[in-house]
Amino acid sequence: MENMCDFIVAKKKTAANRLGKVLLLLAAAAICFAVMAFQYLIYALPVIVVFLSFGVWYLWRFFNVEYEYSVVGSEVKVDIIYGQRQRRNMLVTASNRFESFGPYDQASAARLQSPDISERYVACTSLEDSGIYYAIFPGKKGRAGLLFQPSEKMLRLIKRYAQRSIFHDMDV
Repeated sequence: MENMCDFIVAKKKTAANRLGKVLLLLAAAAICFAVMAFQYLIYALPVIVVFLSFGVWYLWRFFNVEYEYSVVGSEVKVDIIYGQRQRRNMLVTASNRFESFGPYDQASAARLQSPDISERYVACTSLEDSGIYYAIFPGKKGRAGLLFQPSEKMLRLIKRYAQRSIFHDMDV
């Protein structure tokens, strides 16, 4: 279809992400060693190892995050995907409701830090990357801000359905 586009970006792995994985594994190992210290719990060790393995497997997926953007007509939808298995809806809005839209820079960062913006959604690989755009729109609890990395086709669709007065620092 001409008025539909999907795009997926993966969140960059950071040092905090790696540290979280190491701490998770160390916590599981510490629990196993603590159980071995109590002789009367040694018979429960296999069961505890199974539960710890499941817990580590379950929590591990939260370290692998992707964002999927979908634009169908004027509707903009952002989903968060954990571990390439679990999808949760992060946000659904319409591009014709955008109050402000453009490339993310110092001026737009100041707009997004405004106290009247009650909801902030960050759905990009990293704030230091290029190609990040921001959007300000009415949310559920007031005004909301979104940071995301749309493809060129998505930008064209958003420009097609949004009001021309909202574009900042863009050729329309």
